[in-house]
Amino acid sequence: MSNKIFRKGSIILGLLLLIGGVFISNKIGSRKAPQKKQTNVQPDINYAQTITAENDAIQSQVGINGMLTAKRKIEIYADVSGTLRPTEKDFREGVYYDEGEIMMMIDDEEARFNLEAQKSQLKAAVTAFIDDINDTQQRLNLQAQKSRLKGVILSILYDLESDFPDNYLTWKSYVDAFDLNGNIRALPKARTDREQFFVDARGITDQYLTIKSLEENLTKYDDYNTGNYGVTDVQKWKNYVNDFDVKKSIKELPSPTSGREQFFYASRNLENQYLNIKSREKNLSKYIIFAPFNGVVTQSTINPGALVRVGQKLGEFINPYTYELTATVPLEEVNFFKPGNKVRLTSDAVAGEWLGKVARVGKSIDATTQTQKVFIRVSSSKLNEGMFLNGFVATEKIENAISIPRKLLTENRELYIIENNKLSLKQIELVKFDGNNAIIKGIANGTKVLAAPILGAHNGMVVQMIE
Repeated sequence: MSNKIFRKGSIILGLLLLIGGVFISNKIGSRKAPQKKQTNVQPDINYAQTITAENDAIQSQVGINGMLTAKRKIEIYADVSGTLRPTEKDFREGVYYDEGEIMMMIDDEEARFNLEAQKSQLKAAVTAFIDDINDTQQRLNLQAQKSRLKGVILSILYDLESDFPDNYLTWKSYVDAFDLNGNIRALPKARTDREQFFVDARGITDQYLTIKSLEENLTKYDDYNTGNYGVTDVQKWKNYVNDFDVKKSIKELPSPTSGREQFFYASRNLENQYLNIKSREKNLSKYIIFAPFNGVVTQSTINPGALVRVGQKLGEFINPYTYELTATVPLEEVNFFKPGNKVRLTSDAVAGEWLGKVARVGKSIDATTQTQKVFIRVSSSKLNEGMFLNGFVATEKIENAISIPRKLLTENRELYIIENNKLSLKQIELVKFDGNNAIIKGIANGTKVLAAPILGAHNGMVVQMIE
């Protein structure tokens, strides 16, 4: 009984809810929608900040940066081999040397002994050479032979006068003109066989031929190369040998003055021996390495007692007072760098400012970056090789130009100006970039130039100017 009563109540409650919902829906649907307020829509206004162009002479600066390298820097390599000997100063990084001071010494004992042996050989060769060219004894012997021949002829003059009167005066004249120092003249010609036999029997012809042979032996080298016929100067060679000292630097060989000297000089190979010794003396000097200028060691690769090999790198040496800064500069700014121009230099790591000068400008252009190298010379004891420096060089004044923020230029390097409250693209001449600014030409005085970018700017856009 109770279940039936509950179901009837539920049905009645549902009907009431359905009727109430329909009523409320109709009530809401009968309401009028609220009317919207109408407003007047105003178009967007593009405000343009402007500046008035005033051409003037502009002083600009060009910024650079680069790394310092020593102007005078050498790498030291060994030209000879041997053991490195200790010196007063050890060749170590950071050690200073004055010009001409000994930096390193390589043991040269073996090389020195070999050189002295070569000098001794040359001395012996010169001594033998003197014996070859010393013709004093031969000349005295020749004079003795001539004197004997003259005596024989004098001894037969009486016989010639009595037996061969027709030819007597010829022999008399020959003996009267006899010169012991001059070349012998040919004997008078016999007129008869009997006269010839008479002369030959006394050995006159034999003595004459002997004398001719000696003369030929003494004079056969007279015209060798030099064409000089003077007597050989033996004394100068004797003096050279007497002054010879194998411990000292070799002196230059005397110059041959006669053909005889020249012949034996060449045949004894004296000049070649002399030049070999000079070469070894030059090579011996390489065992001691002197400082080529005032400087400091920046690298050392060897210790005393170590074996040095030919071609081995021993270290690096620089002048620590004068440096060059190598900077790369865009092509459009290279013209502002002239040799002698002053450059202010600073460092991010070291306090101070240094004044440098443009030393030279490279001619090679980097095809990738379109830059050129500029070399700036600077001197200071506070600088060190490898430091990075920043610099500024003042340019010459740029006449009839204005400076604007570089962000105002378009990709085509054009500039917006305002004409009749509209944007207008203007072609300009870009002189250079100066930091965040651009120095340009081609804008007339009084022209209104856009001073700040406008989003969506285009040629002909209407703007309202704000000074």
